[in-house]
Amino acid sequence: MNREDQIRLATLLSRYIQGNATATEQTELFAHAANNPELRTFLQQYQNGQEVEADFDFLSNINHEAEWELFQERIDASKRKPFSGVGRWTWGIAAASVLLIVGFFITRSSYESQDGIIPDTQYGYKNDVLPGKNQAILTLSNGKQVTLEEVDTLLLTAGNTLKIESGSIDYRATTAVQSQQMNTIRTPKRGTYQVVLGDGTKVWLNAETELSFPVHFSGEQRHVELRKGEAFFEVAEDANEPFIVQTDRFHIQVLGTSFNVNTYEKDWAKTILTAGKIMVQQGGHQQVLTPGSAAICDLDGLQVVQANVEEALSWKDGYFFFDGKTLAQILQELSRWYGVSVNVQASMDQAVYQGGAKKNATLATVCQMLTDLSGRAFEIDGKTLTVK
Repeated sequence: MNREDQIRLATLLSRYIQGNATATEQTELFAHAANNPELRTFLQQYQNGQEVEADFDFLSNINHEAEWELFQERIDASKRKPFSGVGRWTWGIAAASVLLIVGFFITRSSYESQDGIIPDTQYGYKNDVLPGKNQAILTLSNGKQVTLEEVDTLLLTAGNTLKIESGSIDYRATTAVQSQQMNTIRTPKRGTYQVVLGDGTKVWLNAETELSFPVHFSGEQRHVELRKGEAFFEVAEDANEPFIVQTDRFHIQVLGTSFNVNTYEKDWAKTILTAGKIMVQQGGHQQVLTPGSAAICDLDGLQVVQANVEEALSWKDGYFFFDGKTLAQILQELSRWYGVSVNVQASMDQAVYQGGAKKNATLATVCQMLTDLSGRAFEIDGKTLTVK
């Protein structure tokens, strides 16, 4: 964590302790806490009125603005003193910097929470759950698996250096000796990721998605396999090498275009074209799509329908798109993105809804919106979402 992030975290903590944090700032602070057990313990002790509260009694007598300015002037020359536990601290610099010292301390842990559970301080649920993040597992051609969120910005594989940063892995610099060298990237629940393929094609992977692709394209076709899940493709144009996406229900051929492919459901798959032109083939049948249309492959075969392009773009741009979806379909999306199991205690009708939500919102926030939309009551208990 860089100094700017540390100062931001310390500021959030300061505002929370003084009772000035907004709901958005509290959500941001508890998101940090979910990824840092020391901060989480500190906040729990503070909320429970334990000894940490006494350590901040003197804050009411501090000129925070003046001391904070003094601290910012002195921080580069200052060295914090270590301290043990979250009880009594030895303050190393001006009084207002105590919160930044705490910020440094609580960010020293690199442990990442796997459950995403945080306290609910706003809506009255037993707890809240953080949204997903950029994370994926890369399987190399030799079978080695790499957790992408745990590696450095550079990864050496197949004699090539791959650039990894900001939730994306870039294959454009690769020159594999054998074109059949394949890699597979898989996102878990609560995960999304982007791959830039060797030809410059960009692929966004939604949660619980698996894509297999060559390390380096060569030959007359660029062929990838979407084994499961949902992906959005921005295909690099190359008239001499058509781009092929293979799924278990159909395959798509393009020259240069943008489209979304959804294979989550057992009985159907769907692709929506946002730009360019693609040809969708199933068995001996084929359909050519124009922007704004979708191909659906189900038990009745292959058909083309009009589509809302926003449905294809929303998830990769950080939004849930609920228009025209049943509550059951919406709950499936929440289960994948928040990593929760869904317990439905009431009959589910086929009513469809209009609306959406930001995917960076916590589960409790989305549940409140769904209560307004559907009239249903929701409960969050650990990683179980109950619908009544």
